[in-house]
Amino acid sequence: MRIEFDIKIFPWETHTYHLPAFTEGPIRIITSSGKFLDADGILLVELAIFLHEWLENARNSPTDLYYRSMDFEEEPILAFSYSSDDEAYELTSVWSTHGKPERVSSGEVLQATEEYLQDLKVAILARSDIDLFERLTENQSTKEWWQC
Repeated sequence: MRIEFDIKIFPWETHTYHLPAFTEGPIRIITSSGKFLDADGILLVELAIFLHEWLENARNSPTDLYYRSMDFEEEPILAFSYSSDDEAYELTSVWSTHGKPERVSSGEVLQATEEYLQDLKVAILARSDIDLFERLTENQSTKEWWQC
């Protein structure tokens, strides 16, 4: 599994809510079956906040993810539902290109999430002096992010 993105819109001001609310671009999730999700206008840092919180928990104990965005009424944009039977996550999205859920091993989902966060960190550092990991670690919850 791979999560690819391209930052198309980046805020001039990067304090408070600007970074998560205005860092935007297309996202693609590719699995062994092909392109699972191909969506434009995704709030990339908002997604990173959800994925970071989920990853912190999922590393210790598999848990589900349900991501909905403040920018779209449809949901879920992305959901991971864990199954202990085969130690895999079922990926679902309202915008899935397959039109059905996709099963991906737990290890692949965790690795793809870590790589997305790292790649986004590098892309943001190339545009500003903000270290995404530092910001995410300082603000342990989405609620705290919006208040910084």
